[in-house]
Amino acid sequence: MKKVLVFLFSFVIGLGLFFLVVERVGWEEIKETLFAFSGWKGIAILGITLLIWLVGIWKYKFVYKSQGYNFSVWSLGEILFASFTIAYLFPTTYFGGEVFKFYAIKKKFSLPWKKNLTAIAIEKLVSLSILLLFLVVGAVSFLLLSNSLLKNFGIMVLVLIGGLAIGLTIFYFKSFKKESILKWFFRFFGIENKKNHLVGDIEKEIFLFFDFRKILMWKGLG
Repeated sequence: MKKVLVFLFSFVIGLGLFFLVVERVGWEEIKETLFAFSGWKGIAILGITLLIWLVGIWKYKFVYKSQGYNFSVWSLGEILFASFTIAYLFPTTYFGGEVFKFYAIKKKFSLPWKKNLTAIAIEKLVSLSILLLFLVVGAVSFLLLSNSLLKNFGIMVLVLIGGLAIGLTIFYFKSFKKESILKWFFRFFGIENKKNHLVGDIEKEIFLFFDFRKILMWKGLG
């Protein structure tokens, strides 16, 4: 009975979201989009979307396994698909999808919130590290191929990428030396570190994952 109610509830929500999208976009726009991406184009887009989703599942499975939790691909896939749908349909509420993901994983697997938060933080840092590599390659290519007018925009983008690179470099340096970043943060803002020992424990768990001497980190980045 419980499963039937969950199915009906999910169906009603899905149906409501579908009609909400139709109302906002319009049938004509939807039909034009479907015709534009029919055939091989549509297959290619669906294939890329599926690949992104599968890579996301693998990343989360790997990270949670590194924390001692071997969840099934199917169980994680259900949650990540729902989170992806929320973020896609409502891009302005991206963090809404992340909050849903955090809550759903905690609820489904009865996971301690500290371990859950640690795993999500590790996944985001891995994603940022990989993204940085692609951003650098893309920005350099853009600067080399663009005209002088667009180069000013490219330089601004490069500055932002540089800021991200500096932040990640500091993180990896501190992680390698096992020096707390949060202690400096707490000291700078006058916060007593003793009252934030739970946050410090999460930081230690993250540092254990991002250890250059362990193959675990390289598998995650690869």
